[in-house]
Amino acid sequence: MINLVASRKVVASILAAVWLALSGQGISYGQSSVEEGKIYWTDSRDGIHRFSLDSKNVERLISPDLRRPGKIALDRLEGKIYWMDSRTIKRSDLDGENLEDRPFYPVTPDSLDFDIIWEIIDPPDGMAGIVQDIASELAESKIYWTTLYSHGDYFTAAVLRSNLDGSNIEYVATANRPRGIALDVTGGKVYWVDHSGSIARAELYGATIESVLNGSNVEYVLTGLDANLADIALDVVGGKMYWTDQGNSTIQRADLDGSNVEYVLTGLDANLADIALDVVGGKMYWASYTDLGTGAIQRADLDGSNVDHLLDIEWGRETGIALDLHKGRLYWSDRRGTIQRADLDGSNVELLFAPVVREPHGIALDVARGKMYWADMLKGTIQQSNLDGSNIEALVIGLDRPRGIALLGGDKIYWVDSGTERYLDNSGGRGKIQAANLDGTNIEDIVTGLNYPKHIALDVVRGKIYWTLLGGHVIQRADLDGTNIEDVLTGLYSNQGIALDLLGNKIYWTEVNQIRCSNLDGTNIEDIVTDTDVENLRVEGGWSDGYGAIALDLVRDKIYWVSLRRSPASIWEETFRWEEIFRSNLDGSNIELVGGGGRNGIALDIPHPTSILTPDSLPEIPATSGLLPNYPNPFNASTQIAYRLATPGLVRLAIYNVLGQPVRILVNQVHSAGSYQASWDARDQQGDAVATGVYFTRLHYSGGVETRRLLYLR
Repeated sequence: MINLVASRKVVASILAAVWLALSGQGISYGQSSVEEGKIYWTDSRDGIHRFSLDSKNVERLISPDLRRPGKIALDRLEGKIYWMDSRTIKRSDLDGENLEDRPFYPVTPDSLDFDIIWEIIDPPDGMAGIVQDIASELAESKIYWTTLYSHGDYFTAAVLRSNLDGSNIEYVATANRPRGIALDVTGGKVYWVDHSGSIARAELYGATIESVLNGSNVEYVLTGLDANLADIALDVVGGKMYWTDQGNSTIQRADLDGSNVEYVLTGLDANLADIALDVVGGKMYWASYTDLGTGAIQRADLDGSNVDHLLDIEWGRETGIALDLHKGRLYWSDRRGTIQRADLDGSNVELLFAPVVREPHGIALDVARGKMYWADMLKGTIQQSNLDGSNIEALVIGLDRPRGIALLGGDKIYWVDSGTERYLDNSGGRGKIQAANLDGTNIEDIVTGLNYPKHIALDVVRGKIYWTLLGGHVIQRADLDGTNIEDVLTGLYSNQGIALDLLGNKIYWTEVNQIRCSNLDGTNIEDIVTDTDVENLRVEGGWSDGYGAIALDLVRDKIYWVSLRRSPASIWEETFRWEEIFRSNLDGSNIELVGGGGRNGIALDIPHPTSILTPDSLPEIPATSGLLPNYPNPFNASTQIAYRLATPGLVRLAIYNVLGQPVRILVNQVHSAGSYQASWDARDQQGDAVATGVYFTRLHYSGGVETRRLLYLR
């Protein structure tokens, strides 16, 4: 591999710009958005970021409004919605205005100074707790919630409360694996279901810190239930508690002291989630979801009769529901990041929150137009914005699970849609490769029946699409129209990112904890970087959890890739994983830690040498686009290359040798309609004089490509 890199050094920086232009990086010579270059990356948890190549000037360009809203509660008196959002509690007005984050870490009392209190209240290594469920108690202006912390090899769980503004956080009780929570304000009790298969309760007020820590204030009213209890609701007037059981898809109820257990609804064809009661109206409402994630909200009489289907939910897992009985409204959350409301019968649906970005995957840059593109897997969209994150637009909507994305010059977006089915072998699934115009029009299926495709790269020189199949551990390719599908590499282990070096005719990919490359046809596989090569550069603690996205800087002969990290003994992927971006030479030498980020995709904005461009002074708009003969031809010093554009668009004008290798990029930018000319002084991209002989000038414009022959004589 070292010899390969050495042999290409003379021409690497000359030819690399063509690859970047053709592969959709969209470099505008002399118009780079940032002088020193930028790395852009997508993070499913935290939006879209960028920083300089030296890891300075970190910016978050696009931030999710909502990440994964779950259980919700209403404060009708103050006109507020409260909901859990994975690691925080948020609130807004009932109409979605005035969004706020609520703190949820308790404060250690100064008078209590022993290890167990500190350990519970302030988890080690900065690990955040997961909010499980919330409930509001309006008489005392309090909000209660269940939470769960990981300490590496064990858990600490608790029931907490605070004022409605997030102040004065207190412990109410310790628990095992608490989930749903409900309040009996009249009886002065807080109830919760435990993932261990029990229902517990504790006093709302009056418990000592010692009884909270040793658990003596907790009463288990029911034990030995299914281990997948989801939520609980109380009918205090009728003296009943209701709960949903995910394990056997039932709704059960009992007296508040745990006696007289009975099944209210059985044999439901879904996993049950949240439950809420309208005691006055004699109704119970619940949310459910299928194994594919789609969900619904239903209701029935309190005795289980008269089941009524109210609403379908596109992503129903972890859905929370709450009732505003005064105004006859039903509120619910959707795992894709929305909060909605409707009348109690499911009519008059309103969208209160729709996230700007929910779970971005893949990213591609069109620097010439000043745009970036990404796929949002949970929203099911292809998005576009300016490079600084402004002017966000959804170009394509209604997709299943779009992930990797690539640009075909200035004309097309290609993306993979992984679908919702994954097979252990390489059998056909619901995944596909699709394409559309840059404005989102003319959507077409290119390849269908794929088994969980994940990443994509384009070879427009040879007219090929490459993609990874996570389900089959395969890299495949096809023509740009989806024909001639073939396996390029098989037997891989959890292949992730993919990138093409069209100059060196190489394909690079990340596989578990290594980077490998081969020829574009899959021959001559080489190991470039292994996990042991980078171990001493990693942040302290945790272990490698594989490599992800990858990108190439072929001007500087660099590989950039993402290394995933996991903290010790963690079981929640999204809570305890983080990412680091590394780079090395193309042969794997000189490995550097660049910075953090990039879990789901990275893209490079690399500055390049300035091109030569001289617009013609003729004002008229040509009737047709095309490349005119250069003058003089033959030439011995310089020649003028004229071209015309009938319509505006991206233009690439390049010089090639007789082997079809790019020698000089003259133009690579967006033009308005008109007549133009560029001058070539018979020098390559490095500024060195070329040899005497035949060359070709090639014009790429919106709607066509033209080539003409040049003769250089000295």
